[in-house]
Amino acid sequence: TMTKNANSSVAVYLTQEATADGTGAVINLNDKSQNQVAYYIKGKGTISNSIGNINGYGVGVYLDGTDNTGAPLLTTTKLNAPTLDFVSGSTTQGKGIIGLVLKGNTDISSYTGGIKVGNTDGNFYAVGLYTDSQGTSTTPKSISTAITTGANGVGLIAENGSNLAYTNGTITIGDGKDAGTGIYVGNNGTSGTPNPSKVTVTGTTINLNGSNGVGAIVTTDSTVNIDGTTTINFEGDGVGVYGQKGAHVTNSAVLNTKGHSVERTRVTEG
Repeated sequence: TMTKNANSSVAVYLTQEATADGTGAVINLNDKSQNQVAYYIKGKGTISNSIGNINGYGVGVYLDGTDNTGAPLLTTTKLNAPTLDFVSGSTTQGKGIIGLVLKGNTDISSYTGGIKVGNTDGNFYAVGLYTDSQGTSTTPKSISTAITTGANGVGLIAENGSNLAYTNGTITIGDGKDAGTGIYVGNNGTSGTPNPSKVTVTGTTINLNGSNGVGAIVTTDSTVNIDGTTTINFEGDGVGVYGQKGAHVTNSAVLNTKGHSVERTRVTEG
Protein backbone atom coordinates (compact mmCIF):
# COMPACT_ATOMS: atom_id res chain seq x y z
CA THR A 1 0.00 0.00 0.00
CA MET A 2 1.31 3.45 -0.96
CA THR A 3 0.86 5.94 1.85
CA LYS A 4 -0.78 9.30 1.22
CA ASN A 5 2.60 10.94 1.85
CA ALA A 6 4.27 9.07 -1.02
CA ASN A 7 4.67 11.50 -3.93
CA SER A 8 6.37 8.94 -6.13
CA SER A 9 6.56 5.22 -5.39
CA VAL A 10 6.87 1.87 -7.16
CA ALA A 11 5.13 -1.26 -5.92
CA VAL A 12 6.86 -3.88 -8.12
CA TYR A 13 10.18 -3.21 -9.89
CA LEU A 14 11.19 -5.72 -12.57
CA THR A 15 14.55 -5.61 -14.30
CA GLN A 16 16.93 -7.97 -16.10
CA GLU A 17 14.88 -11.18 -16.43
CA ALA A 18 12.85 -10.84 -13.24
CA THR A 19 9.27 -12.17 -13.28
CA ALA A 20 6.29 -11.32 -11.10
CA ASP A 21 3.01 -13.24 -11.04
CA GLY A 22 0.26 -10.86 -9.95
CA THR A 23 -2.34 -13.58 -9.41
CA GLY A 24 -4.15 -12.82 -6.16
CA ALA A 25 -2.06 -9.70 -5.51
CA VAL A 26 -3.58 -6.45 -4.25
CA ILE A 27 -1.68 -3.23 -5.00
CA ASN A 28 -3.08 -0.13 -3.33
CA LEU A 29 -1.85 3.10 -4.91
CA ASN A 30 -2.82 6.21 -2.97
CA ASP A 31 -5.43 8.84 -3.85
CA LYS A 32 -3.10 11.86 -3.61
CA SER A 33 -1.51 11.93 -7.07
CA GLN A 34 -0.87 9.86 -10.18
CA ASN A 35 2.87 9.53 -9.53
CA GLN A 36 2.64 6.03 -8.05
CA VAL A 37 3.51 3.05 -10.27
CA ALA A 38 2.19 -0.46 -9.80
CA TYR A 39 4.68 -2.24 -12.11
CA TYR A 40 7.94 -0.69 -13.31
CA ILE A 41 9.61 -2.77 -16.03
CA LYS A 42 13.14 -2.26 -17.29
CA GLY A 43 15.05 -4.63 -19.55
CA LYS A 44 13.48 -8.08 -19.85
CA GLY A 45 11.19 -7.92 -16.83
CA THR A 46 7.95 -9.90 -17.14
CA ILE A 47 4.50 -9.88 -15.57
CA SER A 48 3.02 -13.37 -15.79
CA ASN A 49 -0.60 -14.57 -15.67
CA SER A 50 -2.25 -11.54 -14.03
CA ILE A 51 -1.61 -7.96 -12.91
CA GLY A 52 -3.77 -8.55 -9.83
CA ASN A 53 -6.07 -6.02 -8.20
CA ILE A 54 -4.78 -2.46 -8.55
CA ASN A 55 -6.58 0.28 -6.64
CA GLY A 56 -6.11 4.04 -6.45
CA TYR A 57 -4.60 6.59 -8.84
CA GLY A 58 -1.37 6.28 -10.76
CA VAL A 59 0.42 4.34 -13.50
CA GLY A 60 -0.40 0.69 -14.02
CA VAL A 61 2.70 -0.35 -15.99
CA TYR A 62 5.71 1.85 -16.75
CA LEU A 63 7.83 0.35 -19.55
CA ASP A 64 11.24 2.01 -19.39
CA GLY A 65 13.68 1.52 -22.25
CA THR A 66 16.31 4.00 -21.05
CA ASP A 67 19.71 3.65 -19.38
CA ASN A 68 20.86 5.35 -16.19
CA THR A 69 21.54 8.60 -18.08
CA GLY A 70 18.08 8.65 -19.62
CA ALA A 71 19.31 7.72 -23.10
CA PRO A 72 17.47 4.98 -25.04
CA LEU A 73 18.81 1.48 -24.49
CA LEU A 74 20.48 -0.24 -27.42
CA THR A 75 18.37 -3.35 -26.78
CA THR A 76 14.63 -2.89 -27.15
CA THR A 77 12.49 -3.28 -24.04
CA LYS A 78 9.38 -5.28 -24.91
CA LEU A 79 6.13 -5.57 -23.02
CA ASN A 80 5.89 -9.08 -21.60
CA ALA A 81 2.57 -9.00 -19.79
CA PRO A 82 -0.94 -10.47 -19.69
CA THR A 83 -4.05 -8.43 -20.40
CA LEU A 84 -3.74 -5.01 -18.76
CA ASP A 85 -7.26 -4.84 -17.33
CA PHE A 86 -7.31 -2.35 -14.47
CA VAL A 87 -11.11 -2.42 -14.13
CA SER A 88 -12.12 -6.02 -13.50
CA GLY A 89 -11.47 -7.04 -9.93
CA SER A 90 -10.44 -3.55 -8.85
CA THR A 91 -12.37 -1.98 -6.00
CA THR A 92 -11.79 1.44 -7.58
CA GLN A 93 -12.65 0.12 -11.07
CA GLY A 94 -9.62 1.60 -12.80
CA LYS A 95 -10.52 5.23 -12.09
CA GLY A 96 -7.66 7.67 -12.52
CA ILE A 97 -5.30 5.01 -13.88
CA ILE A 98 -2.80 5.56 -16.69
CA GLY A 99 -2.66 2.03 -18.01
CA LEU A 100 0.70 1.92 -19.79
CA VAL A 101 3.53 4.44 -20.17
CA LEU A 102 6.25 4.00 -22.80
CA LYS A 103 9.62 5.72 -22.52
CA GLY A 104 12.91 5.12 -24.33
CA ASN A 105 13.52 2.18 -26.66
CA THR A 106 10.35 0.11 -26.28
CA ASP A 107 8.29 -2.19 -28.47
CA ILE A 108 4.65 -3.21 -28.00
CA SER A 109 3.96 -4.01 -31.66
CA SER A 110 3.36 -7.70 -30.86
CA TYR A 111 1.34 -7.07 -27.69
CA THR A 112 -2.33 -7.87 -28.33
CA GLY A 113 -3.65 -8.30 -24.78
CA GLY A 114 -5.37 -4.92 -24.68
CA ILE A 115 -5.43 -2.08 -22.16
CA LYS A 116 -8.52 -1.24 -20.11
CA VAL A 117 -8.92 1.59 -17.60
CA GLY A 118 -11.91 3.18 -15.90
CA ASN A 119 -13.32 6.70 -15.65
CA THR A 120 -11.50 9.97 -15.25
CA ASP A 121 -12.08 11.08 -11.65
CA GLY A 122 -11.89 14.87 -11.30
CA ASN A 123 -8.33 15.92 -12.16
CA PHE A 124 -7.11 12.32 -12.20
CA TYR A 125 -7.33 11.32 -15.84
CA ALA A 126 -7.95 7.79 -17.01
CA VAL A 127 -5.57 7.15 -19.91
CA GLY A 128 -5.07 3.91 -21.78
CA LEU A 129 -1.61 4.49 -23.27
CA TYR A 130 0.84 7.38 -22.81
CA THR A 131 3.87 7.60 -25.09
CA ASP A 132 6.94 9.74 -24.39
CA SER A 133 9.21 10.39 -27.39
CA GLN A 134 8.30 7.12 -29.12
CA GLY A 135 9.09 6.41 -32.77
CA THR A 136 10.73 8.62 -35.40
CA SER A 137 9.68 10.26 -38.66
CA THR A 138 11.32 7.42 -40.59
CA THR A 139 10.24 4.61 -38.23
CA PRO A 140 6.94 5.35 -36.48
CA LYS A 141 6.18 3.30 -33.38
CA SER A 142 3.76 0.52 -34.37
CA ILE A 143 0.77 -0.03 -32.06
CA SER A 144 -2.33 -2.15 -32.61
CA THR A 145 -3.52 -3.38 -29.23
CA ALA A 146 -7.09 -2.51 -28.22
CA ILE A 147 -7.58 0.38 -25.78
CA THR A 148 -10.67 0.93 -23.61
CA THR A 149 -11.48 3.70 -21.15
CA GLY A 150 -14.52 4.77 -19.17
CA ALA A 151 -16.17 8.19 -18.98
CA ASN A 152 -14.05 11.22 -19.98
CA GLY A 153 -11.03 9.03 -20.53
CA VAL A 154 -8.32 9.38 -23.18
CA GLY A 155 -7.37 6.31 -25.16
CA LEU A 156 -3.93 7.25 -26.49
CA ILE A 157 -1.69 10.23 -25.67
CA ALA A 158 1.33 11.00 -27.87
CA GLU A 159 3.79 13.47 -26.36
CA ASN A 160 7.38 14.77 -26.61
CA GLY A 161 7.84 14.27 -30.35
CA SER A 162 6.25 10.82 -30.52
CA ASN A 163 5.60 9.47 -34.00
CA LEU A 164 3.06 6.66 -33.87
CA ALA A 165 1.30 4.36 -36.33
CA TYR A 166 -1.88 2.98 -34.78
CA THR A 167 -3.03 0.28 -37.17
CA ASN A 168 -5.92 -2.20 -37.27
CA GLY A 169 -6.88 -1.55 -33.67
CA THR A 170 -9.95 -0.60 -31.66
CA ILE A 171 -10.24 2.36 -29.28
CA THR A 172 -13.39 2.47 -27.14
CA ILE A 173 -14.11 5.49 -24.97
CA GLY A 174 -16.97 6.26 -22.57
CA ASP A 175 -19.52 4.70 -20.23
CA GLY A 176 -22.61 5.13 -22.42
CA LYS A 177 -23.42 8.56 -20.97
CA ASP A 178 -20.16 10.49 -21.24
CA ALA A 179 -17.57 9.73 -23.88
CA GLY A 180 -14.09 11.27 -23.95
CA THR A 181 -11.18 11.47 -26.38
CA GLY A 182 -9.84 8.68 -28.53
CA ILE A 183 -6.42 10.13 -29.32
CA TYR A 184 -4.59 13.19 -27.98
CA VAL A 185 -1.64 14.39 -30.07
CA GLY A 186 0.39 16.69 -27.85
CA ASN A 187 3.26 19.10 -28.40
CA ASN A 188 4.91 19.09 -24.98
CA GLY A 189 8.65 18.51 -24.84
CA THR A 190 11.26 18.49 -22.10
CA SER A 191 11.98 21.62 -20.03
CA GLY A 192 8.97 23.36 -21.51
CA THR A 193 10.27 23.31 -25.07
CA PRO A 194 7.53 22.45 -27.60
CA ASN A 195 8.04 19.13 -29.37
CA PRO A 196 5.04 18.29 -31.60
CA SER A 197 3.95 14.69 -32.07
CA LYS A 198 2.39 12.83 -34.99
CA VAL A 199 -0.12 9.97 -35.11
CA THR A 200 -1.19 8.08 -38.23
CA VAL A 201 -4.36 5.97 -37.91
CA THR A 202 -5.32 3.25 -40.40
CA GLY A 203 -7.75 0.34 -40.41
CA THR A 204 -9.01 1.28 -36.95
CA THR A 205 -12.38 1.60 -35.19
CA ILE A 206 -12.89 4.39 -32.66
CA ASN A 207 -16.04 3.99 -30.55
CA LEU A 208 -17.25 7.07 -28.68
CA ASN A 209 -19.80 5.74 -26.22
CA GLY A 210 -21.64 8.79 -24.92
CA SER A 211 -21.96 12.51 -25.49
CA ASN A 212 -19.18 15.02 -26.20
CA GLY A 213 -16.89 12.46 -27.75
CA VAL A 214 -13.88 13.49 -29.84
CA GLY A 215 -12.05 11.09 -32.11
CA ALA A 216 -8.78 13.01 -31.84
CA ILE A 217 -7.51 16.27 -30.36
CA VAL A 218 -4.48 17.74 -32.13
CA THR A 219 -2.39 20.50 -30.54
CA THR A 220 -0.53 23.33 -32.28
CA ASP A 221 2.05 22.10 -34.83
CA SER A 222 1.21 18.45 -34.12
CA THR A 223 -0.19 16.12 -36.78
CA VAL A 224 -2.89 13.51 -37.16
CA ASN A 225 -3.55 11.53 -40.33
CA ILE A 226 -6.70 9.40 -40.22
CA ASP A 227 -7.35 7.55 -43.45
CA GLY A 228 -10.56 6.27 -45.02
CA THR A 229 -10.12 2.75 -43.68
CA THR A 230 -10.84 4.03 -40.17
CA THR A 231 -14.37 4.38 -38.73
CA ILE A 232 -15.47 6.62 -35.87
CA ASN A 233 -18.74 5.50 -34.25
CA PHE A 234 -20.72 8.12 -32.31
CA GLU A 235 -23.20 7.22 -29.58
CA GLY A 236 -23.83 10.91 -28.88
CA ASP A 237 -23.00 14.38 -30.20
CA GLY A 238 -19.33 14.93 -30.92
CA VAL A 239 -16.46 15.87 -33.19
CA GLY A 240 -14.31 13.69 -35.43
CA VAL A 241 -11.10 15.70 -35.01
CA TYR A 242 -10.56 18.88 -33.00
CA GLY A 243 -7.45 20.86 -33.95
CA GLN A 244 -5.87 23.83 -32.24
CA LYS A 245 -4.59 26.68 -34.37
CA GLY A 246 -1.61 25.44 -36.38
CA ALA A 247 -2.50 21.76 -36.06
CA HIS A 248 -2.01 19.56 -39.13
CA VAL A 249 -5.15 17.52 -39.67
CA THR A 250 -6.14 14.96 -42.28
CA ASN A 251 -9.44 13.31 -41.41
CA SER A 252 -10.81 10.92 -44.03
CA ALA A 253 -12.43 8.59 -41.50
CA VAL A 254 -15.88 7.14 -42.07
CA LEU A 255 -18.19 8.86 -39.55
CA ASN A 256 -21.03 6.71 -38.28
CA THR A 257 -23.12 9.43 -36.64
CA LYS A 258 -26.22 7.34 -35.86
CA GLY A 259 -28.36 10.48 -36.13
CA HIS A 260 -26.33 12.52 -33.62
CA SER A 261 -24.99 16.02 -34.21
CA VAL A 262 -21.42 15.49 -35.36
CA GLU A 263 -18.75 17.71 -36.91
CA ARG A 264 -16.11 16.02 -39.05
CA THR A 265 -13.32 18.48 -38.22
CA ARG A 266 -13.21 21.61 -36.05
CA VAL A 267 -10.12 23.82 -36.05
CA THR A 268 -9.61 26.74 -33.68
CA GLU A 269 -8.96 30.04 -35.41
CA GLY A 270 -7.15 33.14 -34.16
